Amino acid sequence: LQAALPGGRVWQTADGENWTPAETMPAAERSSAAVRVPEAGAVVRESKRGPAVLFAGGSHLWRSEDSGRTWRNLTQTRGGSLLGAPVNDLSVDPENADRIAVAAAAGGWVSLDGGLTWQGWNDGLPSFRVTRILAAPAAGRGLQVSLQGGGAARPVEWVPGYRLGWLPAAGRDTEELLKTAFSASLHTKLSAAAEGPGVFYAGSEDGRLWSSLDGGVLWRPATLPAGSPPALRIVSDPLDGH
Repeated sequence: LQAALPGGRVWQTADGENWTPAETMPAAERSSAAVRVPEAGAVVRESKRGPAVLFAGGSHLWRSEDSGRTWRNLTQTRGGSLLGAPVNDLSVDPENADRIAVAAAAGGWVSLDGGLTWQGWNDGLPSFRVTRILAAPAAGRGLQVSLQGGGAARPVEWVPGYRLGWLPAAGRDTEELLKTAFSASLHTKLSAAAEGPGVFYAGSEDGRLWSSLDGGVLWRPATLPAGSPPALRIVSDPLDGH
């Protein structure tokens, strides 16, 4: 199995556990035509063992055994996909239509039983980019982190007792909302932001810091040494905002 990562790097594995860099990029599979796809823009692949068996990948992975007339969802769970992210690409074993490999934003996944169960084949691959920890495990909630990808940060959670991987978490990363809201008024790209009782904070990639007491209308710059590093995270005291 070969997988292409962002940036053009290609890795390969023969056992699902040990990944090594690949020297060549495999030719992309051609999408098969179908009578009706379950989702607009879905990637469709045909089983080499028979044209009646089709797979389609979009926000979920689907299987059809009647040439695309009807489809069965293979990844629906908890209102989302158990793969944790939309399907970017998929491949079907030419010798066995029950062996499926899927590339999603959350990593590589393989099913050996036609999509009934899934295994994450991500060990040994370069890690996905976690921008910050949103919440620690507590009271039935799992670890929540924010992933950078596709131009925006996305909150995901490792659900307690769930062994397959990360699932999308409810809500949005509040820091991303603050950075987007304050970048325009400060006329710079922000790398960190935080909110405390009655005060907002913002930090930039060139090492500047600001605070605002009026909801982000007026900003007061902090006095910092020349050549300060980029602001990566701002944490304020929840009791007094400082």
